[in-house]
Amino acid sequence: MDAPVCRLDTIDLLEMDAVTEALFSSNWYRVAGVKPRLKGHVRIHRHVYRDQVWYVVEDRLAGKYHRFNPASHRVISLMNGQRDMDGVWQRLTGDLADDTPSQDEIISLLGQLYGADLIQFDVSPDVAELFERRKKFKRQQWISRYLNPMSLRFPLFDPDALLTRLNRWPHLFRGGWAAVIWLLTLLPAVVLVPMHWADLTRNFSEQLLSLDNLLLMAVIFPVLKALHEFGHGLVTKSRGGEVHDMGIMLLVLFPVPYVDASSSSAFAKKTDRMLVGAAGMLVELFVAAWALYAWLLLEPGLTRSLALT
Repeated sequence: MDAPVCRLDTIDLLEMDAVTEALFSSNWYRVAGVKPRLKGHVRIHRHVYRDQVWYVVEDRLAGKYHRFNPASHRVISLMNGQRDMDGVWQRLTGDLADDTPSQDEIISLLGQLYGADLIQFDVSPDVAELFERRKKFKRQQWISRYLNPMSLRFPLFDPDALLTRLNRWPHLFRGGWAAVIWLLTLLPAVVLVPMHWADLTRNFSEQLLSLDNLLLMAVIFPVLKALHEFGHGLVTKSRGGEVHDMGIMLLVLFPVPYVDASSSSAFAKKTDRMLVGAAGMLVELFVAAWALYAWLLLEPGLTRSLALT
C-alpha cells in the first residue's frame, strides 16, 4: 500500500518542477529592477469583441492602436513608474490565476511595449526623445503617403473644426432622429425602384460605356466619395473622436477624397465602431434616394442624366 503513495508524491513533485520551470526565466534579472510606466500620451480603452474582453492601447501622439488581452493588461496596469518589475511579479503571483503570464512572457510584453514606444523607464519624460520620435513618425507618414505609386496621399486640411460645427446638434446624430430621417428618405425609394426598373435599366450597357456617361461619372464620383468620407468623419466626431486629416488620394492615378477616422478604433461601444464603418455607405444610399426622386421629377436633360448617373 505504501508504494502507490510514494509514486503519487513523486508525480506531484515533478509537476511542481515543471510549473516552476514554466513560470520563471533565467533572464529575469535583466529587467527585475526597472520601473516602467505608460507614457503620458497613451490611453487604454476596454473593448468587447465577440464576447471576449480586449484592451486597446491608444498612442495619441502617433495615432496608432495596439490590442492586448486581459492577462497583458493585468501586467500593464501594475506598471506605475514606482514599482519595479520584481514588485509587479510579486503582485501577479500573490493571487495566482490561470492566465498569469510567465516571466518570459512578461519580458516579451515589455519588449513589445518598448518597441511600440508606449512605455518609459524613468518618471520624468525625455523631451529630446519625444522630438526624435515625432520626426520619425513624420518620416514614416511621408514614406506611406508619397512613395507608394499606386496610392499617393495629399493631405489638404484639418476638418475637425468643420465637423465640430456640423455637430452642433449632437442629439440628431446620436439619437434616433438621424435613423428616422434616413428611413423616411430611403423607404419610398425602395418602393419606387421596382416600379421604374425598366426605365432605369433601359440600354444600360450601352449608356454605361458612352462617352457622355463616363464624363459624368468622372465628375460625380469624387463628389459622392467626398460625401462618403464626410459621413465617416461626421459620425466619428459625433461619438467623441477626432478627425484631423482629409485630402486627396491618387488611387491608381485617379483622384479620390479620403478622411482619417482611425480615432474610432478607440470607441468602447462596438455599435459606435460599426456605425463609423457603415456611415459612408449610409450616406451613399441617402444620396441615391434623393437622386431617384430628382430623376422622377425632372424633364429629360443634363440634370436628369446627372441624377441617373
